[in-house]
Amino acid sequence: MVSTLITPTVKAITEEINTCSGVWQGFISGNWNQEIDVRDFIQKNYTLYSGKETFLSSPTDSTIKLWNLVGELIKEERKKRYFRYRYQSTI
Repeated sequence: MVSTLITPTVKAITEEINTCSGVWQGFISGNWNQEIDVRDFIQKNYTLYSGKETFLSSPTDSTIKLWNLVGELIKEERKKRYFRYRYQSTI
């Protein structure tokens, strides 16, 4: 029922996007052209990057401040035992 309501909108958007010249140039077509299908898009268009990470930039000052704050808050959660270790990921 929900998909019937969404489908005309998706088709209309897809048709509009497809009329833009060159927008999808270089991408392999698939089911993702007709409906929302992220899995299909990724499987058809993913390319492994085997280069070096030199294109990455260093973290900004605000990112460093944020991660420092997150680190302190995680320590506080552990002390208070609010933190669920089974959900903990490596940051």
